[in-house]
Amino acid sequence: MNLRKISLCIFSVCILILGTSSCSNDDQVFELDTYGILSNQLNNLAIEEGGVLAYAYSDATTNHEDVYLMYYVEDDAFNIKFYETESLDVDENEYSNYQQVIYQRQSVFNGFFQQVVEFNATEKWMIITYRLNNVTKISNPIRIKHEQQPTIWESDGITIDQQVSGSPAFTWDVNPTNSNAVYFQIVSQAGNVLSATHTNENQFQYYDTSNVGLDITEGTPPALTQGEYYYINLLDIGQDNWINRLLVVGFEAE
Repeated sequence: MNLRKISLCIFSVCILILGTSSCSNDDQVFELDTYGILSNQLNNLAIEEGGVLAYAYSDATTNHEDVYLMYYVEDDAFNIKFYETESLDVDENEYSNYQQVIYQRQSVFNGFFQQVVEFNATEKWMIITYRLNNVTKISNPIRIKHEQQPTIWESDGITIDQQVSGSPAFTWDVNPTNSNAVYFQIVSQAGNVLSATHTNENQFQYYDTSNVGLDITEGTPPALTQGEYYYINLLDIGQDNWINRLLVVGFEAE
């Protein structure tokens, strides 16, 4: 599956929200070559900056002490690696500040996304990389800031207009207290992702891509079935790739 750019620019607390999760290992993750420094590991490699979609959020059920890093992996990608800085007080765009770390990966939304969790996390910057088609893809820096700005979890806050049967329209309020860069909408049923889209506007209609900036939906999703139950997960994401607010709302299709 490839990222489809129309224009451009979790989870479990979450087993219920994200569906089943499972853990996996990749032997290549454990190669701490060239002292594990990101800049060293990128020497003489073709790279794509911003090529990995990844965001972080804090877990409300642990008083926001645990932090999840959720990311999307394209088909045939391999050698997934994680890097972090010692603190927030560094240049996040300087790869020599990032040291490789080891995490056990979990599949969420029945494998559509992956995530890792850090218990009792510290504030810092993180980056994810993987290899695909002889290119090392690199995420934008992700700011871990659960102490100064924990993720706000809400179970409402989304207005659902179902005048068009099978194609509900979702709207939500703009959070004026945080800098928002993009909204990420995930519509799912029984943990299976039906659509996964980004918009810059605080509205989205399933499955109308006229205002969608990034679409990682697999194929053309089906119309929602009247009387069946679905979820929408809405991620309010800041420019630093921290999830400011996470709304999870269930609804019955009309």
